[in-house]
Amino acid sequence: NISLVADGAFVMTPQPVDIAAFWPAGADQGVLGFNISPLIQKFRPAGEPRKVLQQEVVGFLKETLENSPISILLLPHVDPLDGAVENSDSHYMREILVMTGSYGGRITIAPDNLNAAQLKYILSQCTYFMGARTHATIGALSCLVPTVSIAYSIKAKGLNRDLFGNEDLVLDTPLVNKESLSKYYGELKNNREFIVSVL
Repeated sequence: NISLVADGAFVMTPQPVDIAAFWPAGADQGVLGFNISPLIQKFRPAGEPRKVLQQEVVGFLKETLENSPISILLLPHVDPLDGAVENSDSHYMREILVMTGSYGGRITIAPDNLNAAQLKYILSQCTYFMGARTHATIGALSCLVPTVSIAYSIKAKGLNRDLFGNEDLVLDTPLVNKESLSKYYGELKNNREFIVSVL
């Protein structure tokens, strides 16, 4: 006996949490939530140093902060309960934050002690979201936040096909660089109203 049900991340009720301590400065101009994970490193070209992907991300973040008024929240979505560095979004993105700089507080990182419902609330407060973790993108999409899926598996493609009928907002991990991130972010901005209406 099999029943078709929604993924829990779609139907989960967001749990409000005080965001004042880590919300970026200038958020009245909008907030781009951004998630990147060490998991996707293994889907990059063989032998590529860890810093290559991070530097491409940093280039995009800096360019976005310098050329637009939007603020950025780095949003870890998976962290080992034992505090291990391996597969830790927080550890990986803290390195990216150090490489980027604070831009007067316009780029910050969320804490690593939030539960899934609290993370979904934070996602709901973002103007846009770009993420590698599948359930982070589901959390954002189910809160009507225009989202780019940084895909490392078929999951992101199937999710976007189900919701939009296409893969226009799916960026394959091997193609991630400063230019492609900027291009896909531009798609979110240029098509915001349409994306929200579809969602």
